[in-house]
Amino acid sequence: MVLLAFLLMATGATFASTVDVGASGYNGKSWANENDSDGYQQLAQQFTLNQSSDITSISLAGQSGTGTYDYEISNSLTGGTVYWSDSLTNPSGPSFSGLDLNLGAGTYYLLSLAQYPATGGWNSSSSVVEMGGTVQPGFWYVNGLGGTWSYVSSNNVYTPLQFDISGTTGGQTVPEPASIVLLASGLVSLGAALRRKLR
Repeated sequence: MVLLAFLLMATGATFASTVDVGASGYNGKSWANENDSDGYQQLAQQFTLNQSSDITSISLAGQSGTGTYDYEISNSLTGGTVYWSDSLTNPSGPSFSGLDLNLGAGTYYLLSLAQYPATGGWNSSSSVVEMGGTVQPGFWYVNGLGGTWSYVSSNNVYTPLQFDISGTTGGQTVPEPASIVLLASGLVSLGAALRRKLR
């Protein structure tokens, strides 16, 4: 056991930890997410990652609609860097898995952008999960093309929108057994050479 700990320290290995940032449960409230002749409203949920994270899945459990929706993770509501994007037609609780997305520590926005003509909504949540990051208490919306984004605070009946960002953070996984064996054999050879030299 001591040898294994020494070998792990010698290889500089650190254990990865789980990242799970999101909001779940339905509190009975929903917010329009549409772009058609009757209205225009786009939505975004803000979240923060405490440190660099490898994101493997993204889901918007309470979002659904008819028509085409674009989804993005960006560092700004308008004109920022888009780190991830995807599109779906007639989504229902969209989920994206098998991702290999590295995001540094900082604040991000998960956007649900309805394309014309599309109608739908995104449900509010009843609880949050904050492992490796934090969830903004409310959410953002914009009405009209080129409009200004507004924030709905937690003082409103609407709480964070249902979503989940998950992956790992805090380092790399433990080295493969072959790497440990190679290091161990090198240390044994070095020890034998030192013994011969000291005789």
